[in-house]
Amino acid sequence: LLAKDGYTKEHPFKIKLITYDGRPELSKIAQVLQSDAKKANIEIDIKSVDDIEGYLKDRSAWDATMYSFGTIPRGDTGYFFNQAYKKDGAINKGDYNNSNVDDLINQLNHTVDVKERHNISNDIIKLSSRDVPNSYIAYNDQIVAANS
Repeated sequence: LLAKDGYTKEHPFKIKLITYDGRPELSKIAQVLQSDAKKANIEIDIKSVDDIEGYLKDRSAWDATMYSFGTIPRGDTGYFFNQAYKKDGAINKGDYNNSNVDDLINQLNHTVDVKERHNISNDIIKLSSRDVPNSYIAYNDQIVAANS
């Protein structure tokens, strides 16, 4: 596809990728992406910043970002959908906006029945996947231990 649009080794497709020091594993993942993308004539310029939240406010400063978001605080899809997919969600840095998805999230927020929540969550996933609001490329296993 890129070759069709004129991107070659001499004239690669260029992307500004932002990551942050607070999650050092993200820089490593970005470097792997950069290496693999080069094979497809994609040049990724990686920039690591101290204040990721502040930096992401200027959408003209980046094309893609490495961002870590854990869904563990709730273990429920509602927490993630409200944060990442609602128009005014706290981690909706790409300004994703789909009123049908918002309506389903609002419905989910008022649904108690577990089976129905699963059904609504699946509907949200199906509908939002057409838009590709985010691309989750890696999952880090996290182990938490305590000693009493």
